[in-house]
Amino acid sequence: MLEALLTVFILSLCLLLTVPALQEFFIKSKLRRIADDFVQTVFKARSAAVGKNVCTTMCISSNVDKDLPVCSSKGDADWQPGWMLFLNPACDANKNTPDTSQDIIELRMGWGGEYYLQSQSGVKKINFNARGGNALANASEFDLYYRSAGNALNDKYGLNICLDALGRTRTIPSSRSCSNYK
Repeated sequence: MLEALLTVFILSLCLLLTVPALQEFFIKSKLRRIADDFVQTVFKARSAAVGKNVCTTMCISSNVDKDLPVCSSKGDADWQPGWMLFLNPACDANKNTPDTSQDIIELRMGWGGEYYLQSQSGVKKINFNARGGNALANASEFDLYYRSAGNALNDKYGLNICLDALGRTRTIPSSRSCSNYK
């Protein structure tokens, strides 16, 4: 009986010590996965534009579960609700929906209210031309953080995604800025 109580006590103590580390591990993994998904979609948008010799559009979309999703034009530039990537044969920068469902390349559902991917320059849509260049006048920064920008875990695990005017991306620590990161 005493051995069983001692075993339960030791197991409880071990569990108590590992739970915070596991929570941080899951937060770090989720932030990294969201960053990787965003970067891969940007790469896919650029590659599809060049490979198919047609413009592509990547935009915030809160209704990717619909038959024909639409780019969000309201609200701030938080990509948390999700995004979509579609072919834009007319190269119309104002186009907010694909012509047909066959033009959709990728749909990405949002990930809940604890993780945010915020564009610092208000970018809600990224268009790529057939040469792979994007329509952004200059570089853009997307801050990926957990719960709130001031959360202590963001100092350790938060990320910034830098997107230059040529459509290239890089991921850097949240404590750094894209404009001065070497």
